Amino acid sequence: MEVGSQTPRTISVHEPLTTALTFKHLGSYLSYEGEVKTDVSVKTQTAWQKWKTLTGVLCDKKLPRKLKSKVYRNVIRPAVLYGSECWAITNKDEQPLSVMETTMLRRTIGISKLEHSPQRKGMTVNGASAYSGQSLRKAAKVVWACT
Repeated sequence: MEVGSQTPRTISVHEPLTTALTFKHLGSYLSYEGEVKTDVSVKTQTAWQKWKTLTGVLCDKKLPRKLKSKVYRNVIRPAVLYGSECWAITNKDEQPLSVMETTMLRRTIGISKLEHSPQRKGMTVNGASAYSGQSLRKAAKVVWACT
């Protein structure tokens, strides 16, 4: 698999190589500047793709919250957290992850945007919590510590 032009190139010894701003290595996007913004956005998109395939389970009002929580923690969170142990993440980079998790958990519980209030603290779905600020970051550290 190749990215970019498909024309064959030769590398000369005395010519400088072109510099890539970002590249994919072992499923993670690495940046020339050391930012994780690209990787966070790709992981967020991946999580939403997994979410859309599982909406039949996660949004079903007949299923218990405990089952929904297990599905969320075992399918969606690993899709987001794969490779995150190496992130040097800032609060600005973490915000899209927090928004994504909050929105997913809110939809799982069945809270509409009209019923949603930012003052609601500690919204949980049996172990998967939102509004905690660093729940995904803590989950990534737990994954790293257990391996």
